[in-house]
Amino acid sequence: MDLLENMLQGGGGDLVRQLAGQFGLDEGQVSSAVGALLPALQGGAGHEEAAAQAAASTGLDSGLLQQLAPMLGAFLGGQQTGEGGLLGAVTSMLDQDKDGSALDDVLGMAQKFMQKE
Repeated sequence: MDLLENMLQGGGGDLVRQLAGQFGLDEGQVSSAVGALLPALQGGAGHEEAAAQAAASTGLDSGLLQQLAPMLGAFLGGQQTGEGGLLGAVTSMLDQDKDGSALDDVLGMAQKFMQKE
């Protein structure tokens, strides 16, 4: 299973549902966004460049994709390193509910932060 399939299907699709809820998209749009962002991020593109490329191929708003890119970049970094070293330590600290995934916790923090503004 490649990284994209792992990300989209892992946890029974919970990640896709979480991102869809967080960004006000449907699950198909999230899958398209992730499918367009991940290759650009894996290729070394910065978040802004990856978002612009993904916007061109998906038709989604580049501003929204710029918000999504850092979350995927963090996930991608953990996958590539096996979550060891400093990244593993940071991931462990962010994983507040100790379910093995910090992404749901980071999304929750971002949502709380955005609601305060």
